[in-house]
Amino acid sequence: MSNKTQMPLPCAVITGSSSGIGRCITEHLLNNGWRVIGLDIAPSAIENPHLTTIQVNLSDESSITSVVNALPNAEAFIHAAGLLRVGRLGELNSDNGAGAIWETRHWRNVRTAKDSVRGNTSSP
Repeated sequence: MSNKTQMPLPCAVITGSSSGIGRCITEHLLNNGWRVIGLDIAPSAIENPHLTTIQVNLSDESSITSVVNALPNAEAFIHAAGLLRVGRLGELNSDNGAGAIWETRHWRNVRTAKDSVRGNTSSP
């Protein structure tokens, strides 16, 4: 009989986990012994007992706050969520979506990353 204690799986929080590069990273980590919490606006097609998905709009500050406050501590945060707006050169501006792209790709990831790894004091 073994007396080995089961170690908890390392946990990663991944935005954009339902498609593209975020999905690839999610699948890779799940296949390598991680527990993943996926934050995404779209539902995930991945079925894995170590994946928890939370639908959230990262451009909505109040949604982020409520989700982040409920997250467990994580060893890793990967921001792979994206937002695409298309238009002719010079036509995109903050009134028609360019500001939302910057908010989603920069400020939201800084806030979400900081809050999701709060309390994790282990050194790399």
